[in-house]
Amino acid sequence: LVEFNALWYNALKFAEEVAVATNKEVLATKYEEKALKVQQSFIETFLNDAGYLYDYVDGTYADRNVRPNMIFAVSVDYSPLDRRQKKSVVDFVTKELLTPVGMRSLSPKGYNYHPRYTGTGEEKEYAYFNGCAFPWLIGAYIEAYLKVFSMSGLSLADRVMIELEDQMQNDCIGTLSEFYDSSPPFYAHGGYSFAMSVSETLRAKRLIKSFG
Repeated sequence: LVEFNALWYNALKFAEEVAVATNKEVLATKYEEKALKVQQSFIETFLNDAGYLYDYVDGTYADRNVRPNMIFAVSVDYSPLDRRQKKSVVDFVTKELLTPVGMRSLSPKGYNYHPRYTGTGEEKEYAYFNGCAFPWLIGAYIEAYLKVFSMSGLSLADRVMIELEDQMQNDCIGTLSEFYDSSPPFYAHGGYSFAMSVSETLRAKRLIKSFG
């Protein structure tokens, strides 16, 4: 899984930083060497020729579907990607996954994309993982976008937040639901005033404010 490996690299680099700060040079070197190996393996395993990251790799099979999990490889404090690679990932996610109500769980170009949470229980569950949009992913997206574009990214970031605020006029007034259909009219589903949706949207607003 791409996000697990990105988080593992981030954890190793953080451990290295702590070891350096506490004058544990041998331990710091150990973490540095491990992190370098993980970084090299991450690039070789997940970065594809198109410029985005495979969602997961199992043996010789690599899932080419564009999913939001890859954004965590950019939003973390210590990314295994260089700036050009991070920009490419953010561009793909912006183009294929961003909606006015959050990030799609699968690109419309993906196999068997389901943008609406309708049908049988099985069909709804499939749509949940293969097309529905999740507001909570906006936190990581805004964090990644601003890390790549800095001040020049504020215009888009502000627009994303305005669209989410507009959505608060529907369904449960003044708050956000767990997930939404990823195509108009963006019907809400799941828990109302969902904690992850609300908290990550508020975190995104604070990130934007810190650049202002």
